[in-house]
This record gives sequence, structure tokens and C-alpha cells, in this order.
Amino acid sequence: MLSARHLHRPPVSRQSGVTILEVMVSILILAVGILGLAGAQTRALNSARNAYEQGIAADVVNSLADSIRANRSPIVAQSGVTTGPTLPDYTTPITGNALAASDYTQALNDARNQLAPTANIVITRTATADNYGRYTVTMTWSNNIASQSYAAVVE
Repeated sequence: MLSARHLHRPPVSRQSGVTILEVMVSILILAVGILGLAGAQTRALNSARNAYEQGIAADVVNSLADSIRANRSPIVAQSGVTTGPTLPDYTTPITGNALAASDYTQALNDARNQLAPTANIVITRTATADNYGRYTVTMTWSNNIASQSYAAVVE
């Protein structure tokens, strides 16, 4: 016959592994972390592209500004005129000056080839007492994120 001692079993622990609920919660936490990293990576790529585009714009605009600065020099502009310098007018739209038109066209082609086909360059001139003028060269372009611009001033 069986004694009472044999009928009594040792206590069983309530948990001997991981439950499915714990595994699901762990996977959910991991998924949220990975999605956060993916979002941060996307923002980093967009920032890198923006910096690249700003660098290209700076090169193109500053090159055009250097051309304006060089070509409005009194020595280049004199051309035998004794009443004062006759300076190339770079104000857009450029008409009647082959040098200014060539510089502008080259810069615009560079911008459209390297940045975006819709890139545009606008040059404005403010009169100054020395007749050289103050030029502002502004480039605008759009990418898939936003419209952007870069400007340089030639004093």
C-alpha cells in the first residue's frame, strides 16, 4: 500500500523559462529601436545631401562673383573711355555685354548640371558712389525636400 509520504509530490516552480508574452514584448522594444535608428539615418542622409548642395552652390556663386569682381576692375573696364569706367553690367537679364552674358551662362549651366535642372541665378545691382555698384548674386534651386538658396555679395 502507498503511504502518504509517497503521494506528496515536491513543489513545482511556477516558471521554468521565458513566456511567449515576454518574447513578444522584447521583439516590440527591439523593433521600436530599429525604427528609430532608421529615422536617424534618413535625417543624416538628408543633411549630408543638403551640405553637398550648399557646397556646390557656394562654388558656383563665388566663381561668378569673382568674375564680376575681376571684370569690373577700372583697368579692364577703361577701354579708352576717359570719362570714367565703363563696367560690364551683370544685372539679370543680361543684354548687350558678351563677357557678362558668357560668365552668367557658364555659371547657370554649372548650377543646372551639378545641382538641379530648375536652378536659377539672379544678379541684382545697387548703385554706389564709385560707380562700381554692389552686386548680389543669388542662386535658388529645389530638391525633393525643400527649396534652397545661396547668395554672395560683391562690394
